Amino acid sequence: MEHPIYILGLGNMGKYVAYALGRSHARNLPPTRLIFHRRGLLDGWIAADRRIRYSTEFDERGRTIGYPPAIRFGVELPVLGVIDPRQEHIKYLIVATKAHLTRAALTPIKHRLSRDSNIIFLQNGMGVMDEVSHAIFPDPATRPTYWAGICHAGVYSTSRFSSVHAGQGPLILGIAGDSSTSSALRYDQHPLMRLRSANGGMLNVQVMEPDAILRHQLAKLVVNSIINPLSVRCNCKNGRVLEDPGARRLYDKLLMEAGAIVRALLPQGALDEDFSDTALDALVKRVARQTANNISSMLQDIQAGRRTEVRYINGYLALHGRRLGLPHRTHVGAVSFIRKIESDPSVS
Repeated sequence: MEHPIYILGLGNMGKYVAYALGRSHARNLPPTRLIFHRRGLLDGWIAADRRIRYSTEFDERGRTIGYPPAIRFGVELPVLGVIDPRQEHIKYLIVATKAHLTRAALTPIKHRLSRDSNIIFLQNGMGVMDEVSHAIFPDPATRPTYWAGICHAGVYSTSRFSSVHAGQGPLILGIAGDSSTSSALRYDQHPLMRLRSANGGMLNVQVMEPDAILRHQLAKLVVNSIINPLSVRCNCKNGRVLEDPGARRLYDKLLMEAGAIVRALLPQGALDEDFSDTALDALVKRVARQTANNISSMLQDIQAGRRTEVRYINGYLALHGRRLGLPHRTHVGAVSFIRKIESDPSVS
């Protein structure tokens, strides 16, 4: 029997990947197991009849269908005690917690991860892998292989364990920096690589080399650093951030700072035509229009009274802007503004 695929974190992306792996088209994959790291998640799971529910208006070919009403999974709750008495080694782990919860969520299971493990970080923003290496896996010789995951599907939650698949898009994966034993063979060894085509259904996994996945991460970082905080400022869906006059002024400043910073972070010698201010402006506007009716993850968090991932989005850019001696004041201001709203929603 193959090693299971474990999923840690059941927000929008965690539920989406878990459900996709549990669908009938993915039965050639190892079993999927959910790891709950908080008591409240277990209580909610029991109340939801231990199932994830999904709905959509289309299938992989654009035809209108309905997904199976629910899929049941095996679970673990390491923080409350041993549910699986074997406490088996984890070879394949998908981390889909909020970025700021990653360290606390990984700590109870770090003894089950090793050089032979593969961790996919499926989260917004950047900087989490550096934190995990520093706090949990400081020795490069025993550090798991890290994968960056970027999901382009549109997903929003209707309850803790039910969601709507609102827009199609691939799951892009690539081995990222700080890994111990990055090897070309790992691309073919990971069971998710069996879903590398449109026949993979919901996930449609696509694979990138390390330099390419970094470029993809930086491009998405720029998009999120503009659309997310502006959607909170305007309390609007993504498409409206292009229409508000006040947001437009901040848009230009955020774009100018982000562009200079990410160009400095590109792999050495990489061509940066796609990272010119003009190209990044076109990218942000295209994403805003394509997701015009979506509510950004940052605004969803604010509306739900949760901490946002602004520290790993605008905060990441501000950190490196300061380190590189590049302008970053507007991103510092965005972090300050979002944190004030987190502590006092009336600020907005």
